Amino acid sequence: MGRQIRFYLMPDDVDSLIEKLKNELECRSFLASSTSSLPVAVTSSTLSRSSSKFGGLIGYERCYLTRDSTAPEMRFIEKQDYWLVDPSSEAIEFDGCDYGSHWLCEGRLYYQTDTLNNTADCLLPKSQAFVAWAEQIFRAAKKQMTWNNELKTYIGREAAQWVSQGGQLADERTRSLLQRAVSVGLV
Repeated sequence: MGRQIRFYLMPDDVDSLIEKLKNELECRSFLASSTSSLPVAVTSSTLSRSSSKFGGLIGYERCYLTRDSTAPEMRFIEKQDYWLVDPSSEAIEFDGCDYGSHWLCEGRLYYQTDTLNNTADCLLPKSQAFVAWAEQIFRAAKKQMTWNNELKTYIGREAAQWVSQGGQLADERTRSLLQRAVSVGLV
């Protein structure tokens, strides 16, 4: 089973949130992929990690949050010759919001409360300490954002200001349509 919260955040909102979580809840952040079996700690701002993708939208690499003393486990993806954070890790996925000049896509915080044990072919719960810490992260993150009842999601301060100036929001369904439209030059 998994838990998630969805939101709209501009890069400054993301940096502010990650910094607050690092300072208050002693978490670390790691990039989702690596060229070796060692996870790569996030040490730079969101904007410096941004790159163009999907034909004009700007995105930044997904990262994972862990408790201060924990690094995520990595698994090798042989066909593509790189390493990814293993889903069995006690880590929270932080998927930021891709954006463009007119669009901001939805992001999320997500974690699994259990993991698949391939040997016993069953689900095993992750530690109670991890789940309690993850819930603390969720509560702290929600306090940094505002609930938008009309959108049924959270929105950061910079994102709300951007929307008030004419920016458009794209949810998960709209995001894939937008990515296709941008890639063929319709947007």
